[in-house]
Amino acid sequence: MTPSNANPIYADLSRHQPVKRLLKLLRLLCRSEMTAADMRFELQCSDRTVRRLLVTLQELGIKVERRSVQKGYEPEPPHLYTIDAHNAAEALGLF
Repeated sequence: MTPSNANPIYADLSRHQPVKRLLKLLRLLCRSEMTAADMRFELQCSDRTVRRLLVTLQELGIKVERRSVQKGYEPEPPHLYTIDAHNAAEALGLF
């Protein structure tokens, strides 16, 4: 299909990619704790994008909890991130 005869409904879906990633991250964090590396893998994005998405969730009023996981000696231990699904639903006005 060439751009001239592409369906206009699907033509501009790429601009919705950040929203899709944000919703996917919200769903993933409601299910289980994840490290930033796990989020990066699941969302197929950079560390910077993961950080921006986490900040966006916090700006929406969703409390993102972060705790350190120490496994032996690690100069920078990974952190596990999680959210409370009920808190997220309240922040988004679903309750």
